[in-house]
Amino acid sequence: MESVIERPMDYDVSPLPSSGAEREACTSIDPEGFFLRPPPTPHHLSSFITPDDQLFQTIHMGAAVVDYAKWLLVVDGLVRKPFALSLAQLKALPQTSITSFHECYGSPLKPPISNPWRIGNVVWTGVRLSAILALAEPLPEAQFVWSEGLDRGKFFEYEADRYRKDLPIKKAQRPEALLAWKINGEPLSKERGGPVRIVVPGWFGTNSTKWLCRLSLQRTRAPGPFAAVLYNEKDPADPEGVRMRAVWEVEVNSMITKPADSAVISEGLVTIEGWAWSHDGVALVEVSKDAGQSWIQGKVDDKEDQAWQKFTADVELESGSWKLIASATSESGMKQPLTGRRNHVHSITKNMSPLFSQGYRHMFECHLLLNLTTLSSVLPIMAPFEPKYINEVQQMMFVAGETQEIANETAALVEQIVREQIIHILNKAKELSARRGEKFIAIKDILFQVRHDTARMTRLQNVIRWKRLRGEARKTTNEKDKPENDAEDSFSDTDNAAEDTAKKTTEASAALMPWDEEFMFAVRPPGGDADAVEISEKSRERLIWADEVTSKMSGEEYTKWCSYRKASFHRAKEARFREWTCIGVVADLRKKDDAIEILGSIAVEMVKRLTDKALSIQAHEITTQGGKENEAAAAALQARRQGLFLMSNPQRPAIDAGHIRKAFEMTQSKPKKRGYQLNRMVGPKPLQLI
Repeated sequence: MESVIERPMDYDVSPLPSSGAEREACTSIDPEGFFLRPPPTPHHLSSFITPDDQLFQTIHMGAAVVDYAKWLLVVDGLVRKPFALSLAQLKALPQTSITSFHECYGSPLKPPISNPWRIGNVVWTGVRLSAILALAEPLPEAQFVWSEGLDRGKFFEYEADRYRKDLPIKKAQRPEALLAWKINGEPLSKERGGPVRIVVPGWFGTNSTKWLCRLSLQRTRAPGPFAAVLYNEKDPADPEGVRMRAVWEVEVNSMITKPADSAVISEGLVTIEGWAWSHDGVALVEVSKDAGQSWIQGKVDDKEDQAWQKFTADVELESGSWKLIASATSESGMKQPLTGRRNHVHSITKNMSPLFSQGYRHMFECHLLLNLTTLSSVLPIMAPFEPKYINEVQQMMFVAGETQEIANETAALVEQIVREQIIHILNKAKELSARRGEKFIAIKDILFQVRHDTARMTRLQNVIRWKRLRGEARKTTNEKDKPENDAEDSFSDTDNAAEDTAKKTTEASAALMPWDEEFMFAVRPPGGDADAVEISEKSRERLIWADEVTSKMSGEEYTKWCSYRKASFHRAKEARFREWTCIGVVADLRKKDDAIEILGSIAVEMVKRLTDKALSIQAHEITTQGGKENEAAAAALQARRQGLFLMSNPQRPAIDAGHIRKAFEMTQSKPKKRGYQLNRMVGPKPLQLI
């Protein structure tokens, strides 16, 4: 479409207020600081219109709390008729709605080499920006439209008194650019930039200033960190790699939404579905089933408005492992790269089987062996995996050493592997408790399975010991706070307080591991004081590394580190953890049982171990590839033992699902050949704990 300037008409406007008066509408910033809510994994984004709760959220310096009654939009600069608009005056202008994809560029602090797939497709409602500019009558020398938001604060090391961006005036005058106050028919929330924000379809979300309060037409690009420093990148078209360009137009991109990476499907003809988008529209989508060696042309729907476009392709998949890739080409001929760029292709790996995948077959047969004969008991385990802890897993991986931006698909795969491991532990624990004739599983049924890992046993015992000691301490404090009915009793309690506390502490420690003398297994877990167990050499290395990491952090980095270390699967969300692990279906567990704490701690350790192994695999791959760039990336990987925040390197992408799969394979030793004969079904190879 050509640039369109709305014909000026007589609308109610207000004179300019005193300088800076428009910023008085912001009463506070709450919450303060950077916030990111990533979208769900691609297979959840199957709807043409993305619901608000599935659309990503990015807030740089905090969310502005706005007094709508005081809100003003100031329009000034190189114009003949500067003016201001109240919210009511703005909404009195002709309204329009536009359906558009909305994409986040990703972190401006990191090199654009990893695709975040922060994308959605929504309906914006508001007034055309061109209509506002037409009312102001821009002067010929005006080349850019500066936009200012009411937010302020600090974005990592960058501090600003306002969020300021700029648009070329030709882009601002196009009919798709809006000042929006609704999303999907609902008023903009505070987190979405309400009451009014700019929307620039076809351009990255960073250009769509939230909590808008001012438009100023100027000759040059805007100053400030968000326009002059951040969100500028090396131009890929420059062969010398020197020229910089603003992060404006969205490059061609796509993602697969069906089948899901975790879905269990049978071999045969499989329909691949997904979305493709570009600032200038998508002309072609091709699908490969063999990691890009051959391609099948898919069908692409026509572009509607500024929305993303659906594509489909039918692919024949036989038994075996297949890497499915979707690659889009824009109307202008730009094609997605396979790797190395933020719009690289999306891929999923499918292990095709005539019946079930190895993991699901394993769980299915475990249920048969445990006499869970009703179909209703089996179906919840056979249901497709739905990730519930993407944010938490990404934070755990960060603490483990992966400081690059982790793709949701990678985190989802880690979560799926860990979940199957925990369900495996519960299956075995159920078997142990059944042999004792008990309905509920106990802590000892879980710890017995890791009895050969002395260091892990020590850590898990300490987890429960400290939890119980904290409980005893709280109980003692509550008893001291009770009213004193008798002076003599009070005096006696004071004299014996230390002795009673020590006694309770000893009892708590003694009761920690209630191993029965007649326990049926020959190999027994270690007993006695967990503190007396010698710390392994690996544990010593880990402690030394943690000390070095924290000593080299800045105050802000240390705060982030401490915050991410709190990530867990079970704390403050036990109900979700029980549902996630199928407790009540796989095995029965009493409410508020310490076994939840044990399982949650094991799950966190598994995430960190997988991440560490995956980083080592990536380091080996980069080193063996050779080249100066790879040498620099390998050196950065090796430096992670010297501090997390020293390892960021523009040459190193984040670990991906392939690295995680290889890491998982490394944890699975070759088991002995054995199986169960039940209705002619042979049991699978046992799963090894990470």
